[in-house]
Amino acid sequence: MTVQVLANSPLIAQMAPLFSNAQLLGAVGRVFRFKGKTAVHSRDGNIQVLLGRTLIILEGSGTEAEKRALLDLLDIPAIESFNG
Repeated sequence: MTVQVLANSPLIAQMAPLFSNAQLLGAVGRVFRFKGKTAVHSRDGNIQVLLGRTLIILEGSGTEAEKRALLDLLDIPAIESFNG
């Protein structure tokens, strides 16, 4: 599995409206809450979470449960504090 962290990218500005609208995000995949944040398990198996100006993407051959376990290991407060 791979964890991608995209910070202050133009892609994030395009993704923000999608994450703020659960119906639109539902078209991408199954929406769930992760530590109070909106996340999506997309049809291609990736998990994406938007944290302010940072997008976290977990991808690879692991199961959804394995990806969620890896997501739980990330220091979310530290990532959010990076956003300023």
